[in-house]
Amino acid sequence: MADLNDLRKKRGAKAELMATLADELTALENAEAPEAAAIDAKSRSFEAAQAEFDLLDGQVRRAESAEAARAASAEPAPTNPRAVRAPARAVNEADQGIAAGLFVLAMAATKGDPDRAPRYAEETLGASAVAGELRAALNTGAASAGGVLVPETYSSEIIKLLSARAVIRSAGARVIDMPAGNVRDARQTGGATAAYGAEGAPITVSEPTFGEVAKSFKKLTAMVPVSNDLIRYGSPSVASFVRDDLVQRMALREDLAFLRDNGSGGAPKGLRYWAKAAHVFAAAATTNAATIGQDLRKAVNLLEEANISLVRPGWVMRPSIRNYLAELRNSVGAKVYPEIDAENALLGHPIHRTTQIPGNLGAGTDTEIYFADFWEIVIGDSMSVTISVHDGGAYVDGGGATHSGVQRDFTLIRAISEHDMAPDHDEAISVITGVDWPLAA
Repeated sequence: MADLNDLRKKRGAKAELMATLADELTALENAEAPEAAAIDAKSRSFEAAQAEFDLLDGQVRRAESAEAARAASAEPAPTNPRAVRAPARAVNEADQGIAAGLFVLAMAATKGDPDRAPRYAEETLGASAVAGELRAALNTGAASAGGVLVPETYSSEIIKLLSARAVIRSAGARVIDMPAGNVRDARQTGGATAAYGAEGAPITVSEPTFGEVAKSFKKLTAMVPVSNDLIRYGSPSVASFVRDDLVQRMALREDLAFLRDNGSGGAPKGLRYWAKAAHVFAAAATTNAATIGQDLRKAVNLLEEANISLVRPGWVMRPSIRNYLAELRNSVGAKVYPEIDAENALLGHPIHRTTQIPGNLGAGTDTEIYFADFWEIVIGDSMSVTISVHDGGAYVDGGGATHSGVQRDFTLIRAISEHDMAPDHDEAISVITGVDWPLAA
């Protein structure tokens, strides 16, 4: 059976092609001198693309139905006479996603062996439900060279944890399901107008204008090396460790992308490059309470003057900048922003901290501050995670050093998720650049 993720991507590509052909066909039809031959040829191209999309859509739906059926009909393993551990259950928020961690740990401990992984989950980890999901994923063709698609229930648990740890998600960005791989959202770029008029005079007619914002899958890959000693003494606590490390690495890289990536190299475009040029400005060269206050007010004012509703407004900054502002005092020694320590808010809006905004920009000590209405920020997410296990695999760390799993006795776990981000309105973001407000040594 074809890989479900590949089918979804192909369907998304055909959907994008259909949209392009539809736009081209409309342009031909609205031309001053429409050419019948060109219109006919473009219509045939559109119909062919539509037929291919319908075919792929049917294949995706069948694959999804088959996957759901496999999971529902997975047979439990024969009862083992040996005592097993009690199944791990999420009894509080800290245990969210434990099943996903058990799923990954069982794969890592058995190197993805389709026979041993379910037995390990049931006998060693005491997780019979996870064992059933592993059988469905590993024994029925759902696995591929690209990895194993984590069951939807477990993937959703990972996404929830990611939402709590990733800054843009936790700040209130809206998340939509994007199973086809592409989404085009209409957005209003100009409003209708209203006018007074004398009795009997014709009513002034105006129409809102619309544009569109497209989102398409960008692949995020997280590599987590896990000590084989840790795996050999597998337990639910080890599963929690693996889960937490996986989610943390995904959250950090996603934050960097959603904040500062420029959209090249297969990465999403971040807030820094979605913001309109007029909404990006440098901090005042002179640093004091007055100039800082003016810069912060300007960041908010840019959104308000653009008629952004500020449904979920918030700041994103480095911890050092938050701490600097919290300690900033006026000429009589009173704190300028006491609400930072009291409520974690600045000018009435919540603060979100991350070290993924660089602190070495400009001359080497500059950073940036972001202000946005996160209700306007939309994340399109596949809502799925693919896992693969590589015994003794090598990887390159963030510093560029290569590490060998054979020499260091670790197993490499790779997780892949797919998503994209775009604002409904670019005016919903402002950025202060050149911020160099160091804490006193």
